[in-house]
Amino acid sequence: DKSGKTLATVKGRDYYDLLWYLEKGIMPNYRCIEGIDNKEELKEKLLSAITKVDARSIRIDLESLIDNPELVKNLSNNIKEILKRMISNI
Repeated sequence: DKSGKTLATVKGRDYYDLLWYLEKGIMPNYRCIEGIDNKEELKEKLLSAITKVDARSIRIDLESLIDNPELVKNLSNNIKEILKRMISNI
C-alpha cells in the first residue's frame, strides 16, 4: 500500500491452516508476530479477521486440496463459526 506497509492476502487455505493449528493446540511465538504481544491480542486480531471469511473463496481454495466435495462444501459453509468457537477457547 501507499504507506509502505506490506499487506498480506489471506486465502481460504490460510483459514484451513489456522483450523489445523488450533486443533493441534499450537500457539505462536509472540516475539515473531509484529503488533501482538499476548494471547488476548491474538484472539482479538483473529476474531476480527474471521469476520471477513467468505465461504465461496474458502470453497474454491479448498477444492484443490480436499478430494471430498461434500466435506469442502460443509467446511466452507461452517468454517467461520468453527474458527470463532475455537479462537474463543484458546
